[in-house]
Amino acid sequence: SSSLKKIGDTQYVGMITSTPFFDSKQDVVTVKWRPRSIVNEETMKEIKGEWNFDFILREVKGEVQSVADSTSKDGIKVTINEIRSTDISTVIEYSQKVDRSVSEMWEWVTAELFVMDNLGNEYKVNGNGGHSENEQDFYWSATMGKINEQATSLFFTPEVILSEGSGQGHETLTLDPIEVKLEK
Repeated sequence: SSSLKKIGDTQYVGMITSTPFFDSKQDVVTVKWRPRSIVNEETMKEIKGEWNFDFILREVKGEVQSVADSTSKDGIKVTINEIRSTDISTVIEYSQKVDRSVSEMWEWVTAELFVMDNLGNEYKVNGNGGHSENEQDFYWSATMGKINEQATSLFFTPEVILSEGSGQGHETLTLDPIEVKLEK
């Protein structure tokens, strides 16, 4: 996902969220980024340029909670696999399993999460993308802000978008919430 905002005549600020998938855990990642243009999504104006960004990202240390709790409905199962909490954000690793009968009816099946804590706080969840080995069962990652320190549990409500693809139509299926007690 990405966002871009003009803050001055020649100044822009933006953010790109991405989840790379590596064969093994990485403590340091070197990034070389050479965009040829940026697009203001509000105006669709393209700004061409020659930019070169080189930077090193070091792992932000935090707490990891393994979960493995799931909910399912109508041939779709969503599992919360892991919650990684740092001082600045929370990353949720989750997966979806789709019965063949569902994938035969729908070209795309995408599970998104809505998250609330036991105090009633709602968290904005930004999807980081995912990967699949068979184009129906996916492993997803999403980022949200830091969890309220007083919260003792999170409620993950999966909303599954079933799409025929190419703008041909879609339906939404909401699964029962998954409650995860936070380890403190």
